[in-house]
This record gives sequence, structure tokens and C-alpha cells, in this order.
Amino acid sequence: MRINRRGYMLVEIILATAIAFGIAYFMLNMTIKLKNKNDDLLVETLTATDQAIIANSIMNSLKGSNCGTVANSLKVEGKKVSIDGKLIDAVNEYVTTIGPVNCSKTDNSNEGGNIEVIHINIPIEVKQIKDRNFNIKLDWILE
Repeated sequence: MRINRRGYMLVEIILATAIAFGIAYFMLNMTIKLKNKNDDLLVETLTATDQAIIANSIMNSLKGSNCGTVANSLKVEGKKVSIDGKLIDAVNEYVTTIGPVNCSKTDNSNEGGNIEVIHINIPIEVKQIKDRNFNIKLDWILE
């Protein structure tokens, strides 16, 4: 009995091609997942940096203010945040919506002191990362 070597050759070619395509697909899929993860980390880093810049600018500009002064001097329009007319140029292109600023105060005078706490909340939404809260929340004490 003779073995048909051409038949084995064809099976080997088909098998090798299938294995090569499988490995190529696996590596391409892994590369795309790694790129997406890297992009998400870049967006998180840029947004966290913007949060720090905006919070620092607000804290420096509004020292000794009360809630009414904060509400009048802090403006949020579209992607721009301004304090007393000065624009804070820190919002990156990945931030899609910045909502209105909420300012409230808590009076803790019943607890043994004349302490006022101002709470500021600036809602921020990032389109690429929906499950994470990027809001800027500031609390400071006025005595």
C-alpha cells in the first residue's frame, strides 16, 4: 500500500494556515484591548489633572467667601469654568458636559461652635467612561 504524500501535504497546509490565522486573530484582539485600556487611562489621567487644577483655582480664588459670593463668581458654561471672569483653561476634549454649579452651606453652630461649611459640586461627565464619577466636590470651613 502506497501513501499519497500530496494529501498529507494539503492537510498540513490547511492546518498550518488555520493555526497561523488563529494566532494572528488572538494577537490582534489582544493589541486592540490593550490600546483601549491605555486610552481609558489617558482620559482618566487628563480628567483627574483637570479636576485638580479647577479645584485648586477655586480654592485660591474664593478664600474667605460665603456661598452667595461663590455662586456669583463661579460660572460654568459648556466646557468653560470661570472665576470672577477669569477663565480656567483646564478642561480637556474628553469632557463632554459640565453642568451647573451647586453651592450649599451647612451651619454647625448647634454642635458647639459657629462653623459654616460650604459645599461646592461641579458635575462632570466623560463620554468614554460612563461608570465613573468625575464630579468636583469641594468642602471648606468658614469660621
